[in-house]
Amino acid sequence: PAMYHDDSEQHKHHVATYGPPSEFGYKDFIPMFKAEKFNADEWAELFEKSGATFAGPVVEHHDGFAMWDTKYSKWNAAKMGPQRDIVAELEKVIKKRGMKFVTTFHHATNWTYFPVWKESCDCSDPRYSELYGPTHERSENPSKEYLDEWHGKIIEVIDKYDPDLVWFDGGLTGIRDDYIKNFLAYFYNRSVERGKEVVASYKTHDFPPGVGIQDIGGMMPELTHHMWMTDTTVDDQSAWSYTTNASFKSVNTLVDNLVDRVSKNGFLLLNIGPKPDGTFPEEAKNKLLGIG
Repeated sequence: PAMYHDDSEQHKHHVATYGPPSEFGYKDFIPMFKAEKFNADEWAELFEKSGATFAGPVVEHHDGFAMWDTKYSKWNAAKMGPQRDIVAELEKVIKKRGMKFVTTFHHATNWTYFPVWKESCDCSDPRYSELYGPTHERSENPSKEYLDEWHGKIIEVIDKYDPDLVWFDGGLTGIRDDYIKNFLAYFYNRSVERGKEVVASYKTHDFPPGVGIQDIGGMMPELTHHMWMTDTTVDDQSAWSYTTNASFKSVNTLVDNLVDRVSKNGFLLLNIGPKPDGTFPEEAKNKLLGIG
């Protein structure tokens, strides 16, 4: 969202490259995201060769663009960009190879991710509120409609794609407790009906202890009596996405991270950012194969 902040380097780059965000906004990048070379089975094979025991996609990032065929918004990968249900394709092949299927949700912070209160940019236009989030004043709390959609999208993914792990990237402090409780009850009760074990993860104090696995975003100093997890990325610049000037952690560093976490009763969620055509950079693939 820094492209909308007038004093940021991202804004300067955006204006110089694409023009002012009032004319060329975030939404206008979607046609560039075609994923024309995306092959779900190749992804799953790579994950399997890396030694991963669970894998899956970001189903919706903070940006409001869903990677599955959702009834809640036209701004999704099945209707725009790739015009493919990325989540459905990955679920099939990841489970087929014996890995657990994870879906990560980041959409809790969509309410404040874009400056929808800023009239000089396209994200304040109500026509795009399904992507940027509903227009509101900067200090407003999330509306009931927003909370209903947050909850509804998760339930839809659970029903359609049966994830084993639902992972949250924080931001749940803006979600009312009753919505979180209803999601957790539905997810865990549904798993009993399906005869399988599932788990949800959380950051900070978004869930009560014991309700799920806490993701601490770092490391534990010593062995713990409880399970926990952390997340990191193969990118050495912590970009968490594909960048043209990316550099990557060494295989040794990545293996050290993995061994450290697992030896202390933790799990490691490792991020790898694909290119707009749906392929991974060769160096990133080599890092995963090196771990394997």
